[in-house]
Amino acid sequence: TAWQNLGQTQVVLGNYEEAVDAFEYCIAINPTNRAAYFGCADCFEKADRFDLALTYYNEYLDATHINDADALIRLANCFYNMDEFDSAKHWLEEAIQIDPNHPEAFYILGMLYQETDAKKAINNFEEAMDIDPFNETYMIALAELHFRLNNNEDAIQFFQQAVDTAPDVIETWIPYIRFLVNTKQKQLLFENLEEVSTYFNQEKVIFLKIAGLFAVDKRKEAKYWLAETLATYDESPELLFKISPALSSDQEVKGIIKKYRN
Repeated sequence: TAWQNLGQTQVVLGNYEEAVDAFEYCIAINPTNRAAYFGCADCFEKADRFDLALTYYNEYLDATHINDADALIRLANCFYNMDEFDSAKHWLEEAIQIDPNHPEAFYILGMLYQETDAKKAINNFEEAMDIDPFNETYMIALAELHFRLNNNEDAIQFFQQAVDTAPDVIETWIPYIRFLVNTKQKQLLFENLEEVSTYFNQEKVIFLKIAGLFAVDKRKEAKYWLAETLATYDESPELLFKISPALSSDQEVKGIIKKYRN
């Protein structure tokens, strides 16, 4: 228990090597310690070392001989992130056989199919939402797929559902605002920028507003607020580029940022 608590503390501190060492002690003491295997794997996933994370999930499955749907789904997610889609699909299907009510399996299947079979992707995202109807991640995935398919009304429906579900999470608003910027829906864009301002401090959402101003060709006002924001707040303009990636190569924008962020 002490080693496991130490490992979890090191994870919170971002000391992943030390965390893995602590979890390894747990495994040495108890070779079937699920939390320790998952703790090690999670550390390597955070470092994008999915090959090493796979090792721990496989060791856990070999040591316990348990049909653990969670472990298979996390195994599949590693394969997905390594672009080994056939392996990912195989383990997701195995997981669904064990637990047909696990939404994450259907969500990852949707991600796998979205480039090759939009209908299957939509079906899997909808299945995930049926099982877990309050997960904004599934709503956003479905909305973004509809956007790519030019089904903008459906995209708006699911984006709106996501922000209604988790309005106090800024990451929920970012894809919706980006969609409205890309589709130049001025009225809906500024309605949502007004709404998001009720949930966060000004410095958290100002770059969303600036992106909106650039999107509707209010460049003079946008540049003014960009300069004011950089001079006033210690926020990175990275959020601006998440909304409008093209602004990262805009010479005027680069000049303003350079002036205030040497």
